[in-house]
Amino acid sequence: MGSDARRWLLLVGVFLAAASMLGAVAGKDKGLHPEIFPLSVAAGVILSAVFLAEALGIAPALFEISLGFIVGLMGVHGATALDTLALVGSSAIMFFAGLEMDPSLIARTITRSLAIGFLSFFGPFALSTLALYLMNYPLRVSLLAATGVSTTSVAVVYAILYSTKQARTELGQTLLASTMVADVVSIVVFTVLVLRPGRLLFAYILALIVVPPLLGMLSKKMPRLGHESEVRIMLALLLSVILFSEAVGIHAVLFSFIVGLALSETASMRERALDKIGAVVFGFLAPIFFVTAGMDVAVAEPSRCWPIAAVLLATSYPSKILFTHAGLQLLMPSRELGLRAANLFAARLTMSSIIAFAGLKSGLMPPELAESILITAIIATLLAGSTSKIAVEEEEAYFSAEIIGHYS
Repeated sequence: MGSDARRWLLLVGVFLAAASMLGAVAGKDKGLHPEIFPLSVAAGVILSAVFLAEALGIAPALFEISLGFIVGLMGVHGATALDTLALVGSSAIMFFAGLEMDPSLIARTITRSLAIGFLSFFGPFALSTLALYLMNYPLRVSLLAATGVSTTSVAVVYAILYSTKQARTELGQTLLASTMVADVVSIVVFTVLVLRPGRLLFAYILALIVVPPLLGMLSKKMPRLGHESEVRIMLALLLSVILFSEAVGIHAVLFSFIVGLALSETASMRERALDKIGAVVFGFLAPIFFVTAGMDVAVAEPSRCWPIAAVLLATSYPSKILFTHAGLQLLMPSRELGLRAANLFAARLTMSSIIAFAGLKSGLMPPELAESILITAIIATLLAGSTSKIAVEEEEAYFSAEIIGHYS
């Protein structure tokens, strides 16, 4: 894309963002429809994020969260319709993440990916938990918030590796499998922390064990269906998972992820689902979630958030890089890996947003802490994304270009 086209897109994006902000301020107290007005503001934010992302080469989700956060500070928050769509969106993102997972990829590098992934998560997790606990937050809240700043975004890592032609190298495969491990660990820890013991808890655990293998088996035997039929089945399955999880009182991210993972083992289902369901998830549901998360989390005074965000960033960001680098050096000693390659793992957005949003909505997390998680996620992802592209390109000469698998 030429510089003139980027400049034009940037101007349009800035204009639409300004119009959305002005519309939010002007219509806030005018007695407009309580459901349609927040939806209209969210639509304006999403549209402006598209142009800004294309112009600057940055993930649209960063603009959706940031602009949604600004709108939230102006007093516009997600109503029932937006919150419902946001719940479906967060679960749909994890469902799609499960579909994109390649179990054979982790199996090929099981020892290294498990060790690096665990180090990458639990290093910053322990330090952030300690810092928050010393700041007088309850242990459960500290653990939950620490999970939000210790996760890793598989999507961001894959996008960077793919753009630098490293996704299929031995290094790229190991890094990608390790980020998958870190992401899965954060999902599991989050689910355990928000569990509410009750009569349906046993049914939930049983469903986690029985339903995914059954779905995987059925999907392998299912004949090819038409485009519309497959989309309907997927959406019905996703809504059923969300409804069951909500009935139990547990966020649907874990169940959605595991169901998606079970279906990813079926090659034909996986390819068609990625193409068709992806348009629904990332064209509609995911943007709604990110904007609503920004809106609803912005309920505390910014002056109360920045000190907490600074502490979380200082504990989680450097430790994420150092612990990941230590794991890479320990398990791949022949590779001349720099610290900036480990910086890939500091990119986080999706699970951080989900944890901040879910923690606030459930009452488990105070507003200033939820805001701080979102702020650190945006800053860390921007830093990791901007520096890691350079790092991977610089270190390309050190790594073998042998293709050891295909990740689609």
